[in-house]
Amino acid sequence: MDLPEDQLGSADLDTVAAASRELSEMVDADDTLLGSAPVLLEVTTPGADRTLADPRHFRRSRGRLLALTTADGTAYRARLLTVDGEQLILRQEPGRDDRGRPLKLVEGTSERLQIPLADVATAHVEIEFDPPADLAQLLADAGSTDADHTAATKES
Repeated sequence: MDLPEDQLGSADLDTVAAASRELSEMVDADDTLLGSAPVLLEVTTPGADRTLADPRHFRRSRGRLLALTTADGTAYRARLLTVDGEQLILRQEPGRDDRGRPLKLVEGTSERLQIPLADVATAHVEIEFDPPADLAQLLADAGSTDADHTAATKES
């Protein structure tokens, strides 16, 4: 079970339970769907380790920290700020050393990245327990680009 692409995050337990009840009622009411034998119905979310593949996966992951590899083999650890058309706008976040101290980007490396979706070979969300304090502001600052694109798409 997945959320619409304009919503961030994933479905909560109440949403999953409601979907499970509705599907169970449908299957119980119509033997042509899965047959008359007893069935075990399991409704789940895609999970935290799901590979991001479709543009909607990226749009729903705004604000999340990604481990991303491009087609040329370059690996990035970056926060997805927005999806602007077919471009990912990210902020590189190098992480922490084994003592928990923040690492720095290599001098001359840009903090901001713009990567075409077509150039992404693999990407997945990294689990984090301490998102940056400025996350809401980062998304708000990047949101004008995303909102402009969404408005343009709806007008087309």
